[in-house]
Amino acid sequence: MKKLSIVLPALNEEEAIAGTIKNCIEAKILLKEASLFDDVDIVVVDDGSTDDTAKIVRSFEGVRLLQHKKNKGYGAALLYGFDSTDSPFLSFLDGDGTCDARELVEISKLLFEKNADMVIGARVHERSEMPVVRRVGNHFFAWLVNFLGNAQITDSASGMRLFTRETLELLRPLPSGLHFTPAMSAKAILDASVKIEEVKIHYAERKGRSKLSVFKDGLRFLNVILSTAVVYRPFKIFGGLGILFGVFGIFSWIFNLVVGYALIVSAIALILTGLLLNEIVFLLQPIRRLRYSHVYEFFKHFRNWSVLGVLSTFMFLVSLFLILSGMFVWVWFFFMGIEILVFAVLFRTLGAIDSVLQFRLKKNESN
Repeated sequence: MKKLSIVLPALNEEEAIAGTIKNCIEAKILLKEASLFDDVDIVVVDDGSTDDTAKIVRSFEGVRLLQHKKNKGYGAALLYGFDSTDSPFLSFLDGDGTCDARELVEISKLLFEKNADMVIGARVHERSEMPVVRRVGNHFFAWLVNFLGNAQITDSASGMRLFTRETLELLRPLPSGLHFTPAMSAKAILDASVKIEEVKIHYAERKGRSKLSVFKDGLRFLNVILSTAVVYRPFKIFGGLGILFGVFGIFSWIFNLVVGYALIVSAIALILTGLLLNEIVFLLQPIRRLRYSHVYEFFKHFRNWSVLGVLSTFMFLVSLFLILSGMFVWVWFFFMGIEILVFAVLFRTLGAIDSVLQFRLKKNESN
């Protein structure tokens, strides 16, 4: 049976929760009439409200109310709602009246038509009533996630989306605060196994006081996106910084040898760290290896001594030449050689581990 659960997180939403629930009830009827789902469950999670939110929810028949005695956070409320049901399909929208639950019909159609794992309701468009400051912030975070993940979405922090339970389990753990949504988007976009679609939805001005702090929560959004990228796409972060350091190092070399060498050494360390972490990601997430096989094959060259070994030997020879020439900068090339040699050993070790794992995997498949 195809069952959908619509989860509404609510914190002091007495002004908007009734209208939001009414839209959810209408959406339930429309979803069943369109034969998209056999059953639709509406769950409201009262996250420690001190107003009449819970009282209003109880006045609606067929709507389940879950409560936190104390406020635990937006993400915690959503996860509580998801874990309270066995529905294979899950959705959520904010209880502040900004989104219309009836648009879940189009979102559901897109999920099934595209065989997607997640469909995000995009609020950032020409007809949106989102405040200008938040619109700018959402544009920036969407650009950052797209850049890191090679995706094309317009709203990484949308509070209305539909996804499968398998997708939720794949993306866990997720944060308990308001940065739940950008964390979910970032993980989904950066995970090669998750197929995401997006559709424009109406976004109205919220009713009641917003719980979002533009500066404080903006920093949390930025932190969760970058930290997720480090786990899923480390080379883009470290490699990008390494290239930047290298460019500055080359220009600084002209004016100050010490600063130039220091930046170049740092650049090499950052690039090699990115390559090493990328290798670990491929090792721990085989499905990414299949999706990015061309990248994986490129990184395999760093497992043997042919690339890094030759480079480290070259650095040692240069440092020897500089010693014989009486130039003090020999120490920089010597340390670069040591640095590259250490990474070469680490890459070699990871390559050996991967070979053992691949052998065991093939052996298990043959048995």
